[in-house]
Amino acid sequence: MGQAGPLLQAAVGGLQVQTRSQIVGATHEKCDSEQDERQVGYSPRLEEVPSGAPTEKKSHNKILTTVETRLDVLEASLEELYQGQRRLLGVESSQEEAKSRIEKVESLIDQLTKDTKDSVRHLHEVVAELGEVSSLHGLLHGCSVIVVMPSFGVRAVL
Repeated sequence: MGQAGPLLQAAVGGLQVQTRSQIVGATHEKCDSEQDERQVGYSPRLEEVPSGAPTEKKSHNKILTTVETRLDVLEASLEELYQGQRRLLGVESSQEEAKSRIEKVESLIDQLTKDTKDSVRHLHEVVAELGEVSSLHGLLHGCSVIVVMPSFGVRAVL
């Protein structure tokens, strides 16, 4: 197994994780307890065994090997869970960042639309004033003035 440090001991979604030494220690205690039961000749667990089922206990080494194998599987599963959680947090962070950028772009579009409408209104006012000035100029100098502004749909002979 060769693990450098203990597993995290934390409650993760209701699951308690113990260190390898805690699990191996608990296994040793269980094996010692089973050995004591064999010496005394009584085990409350024997009463729970269905009739016809083998009542021989596994050897100490077999139990340790089984526990270590299961522990390896649990460690690998836990590491996969942590990696998945990190990936999920990264995706959620990217989604939040993208959402924030989209909201900023939408805000800029709204502001640009408002500014464009204001500019168009102002240009219409300028065209109207220009038309008035041109017609006044033509009247003062006694000549006809033709105002042509195709982009605004204005054509007038004054």
